[in-house]
Amino acid sequence: MKGKEVDRELTREAFSNIARAGLGMTAAFALASKFNVEDFMGVYDENRVKIDQLSNATYNAVKLHTPYGEKWVSVDYLGPLGSPFVAFMYSKKYGGAKGYISGATSQYLAQLPFIDAKSVFDGLDAISDPENTNRITSLGKNLVGNLLDTVSSRLTPGVMYDIARATDDVQRDTYQKKFIVSTPLGEMNFDKFIQKIPYFRKDLPIKYDALGRVMYESSPIESMMFGARTRTARTDAITSEIYRLRNAGQTPNIKDLRFMYSTKIDELKQKVGQEKFYEVARKYGERLAVGFDKEMNTKKYEDASDEEKKDILYKVGQDLYIKTLTSNGVKYGK
Repeated sequence: MKGKEVDRELTREAFSNIARAGLGMTAAFALASKFNVEDFMGVYDENRVKIDQLSNATYNAVKLHTPYGEKWVSVDYLGPLGSPFVAFMYSKKYGGAKGYISGATSQYLAQLPFIDAKSVFDGLDAISDPENTNRITSLGKNLVGNLLDTVSSRLTPGVMYDIARATDDVQRDTYQKKFIVSTPLGEMNFDKFIQKIPYFRKDLPIKYDALGRVMYESSPIESMMFGARTRTARTDAITSEIYRLRNAGQTPNIKDLRFMYSTKIDELKQKVGQEKFYEVARKYGERLAVGFDKEMNTKKYEDASDEEKKDILYKVGQDLYIKTLTSNGVKYGK
């Protein structure tokens, strides 16, 4: 500055940081260019439950083809390159600066010690859903509740979680609120804490994907060596076909009743009760898988265009959705 002596050490350090940042961004861009968008699963992803979890994906991970099969591997292993890599992958997946900013923000939140980035974006999903009539209330409950849940769960040593996973064959569902404690700030769901405790985690429900299929843990050796940072990808005919349609720009609309925000789902929960609702949702997923398999093996489906196939699968899901509602006492339509 004018009239003042320039601090050479600070100047040198500033230029050094700029150079390192530039190299890091370049390396992250080069690495991101090697991955297809369908082989990346972010913290916040519009298709994360309906599509990507069908392949047993874990959050903030890329799918690698290894001699031991396809594996979802966390971007945490990239260290400082993780943030720009995730940002570039979001940019590829959703386009331009908006995607880049969304990716960078999600990765930044994921690094904060007591913030669950997924919960933050789930809360934003709640207020953006046009069928959710209590948007602000839903946002507040999601953010406060999940903050309390995350604080309690992150106080558990990571090695204990690894042991818990290594001694359990299946993943556990922490969204059914089996272990709830009321506090002045709101309800605390201790399910995320319980799932990290060996033996006691088996009191939690088994986790299923959108098609009602059991989601398994990795092998005991993988769980102990890599913790929750790796998952074995699921590959089957239905999942492969759904992925193929997505890559062709014809992603089928797969309903997952557990994560839908609508007045009809709220009414269904009131009719059958919270506990039975998850059983209804699982059976819906199982029947959806059967319906998909049946349609995919017909001559009509084989001869259809990708857009027509998307519509065929949508009709299977919609017809089953209406049937599920009406059979449980919820009137559909006017």
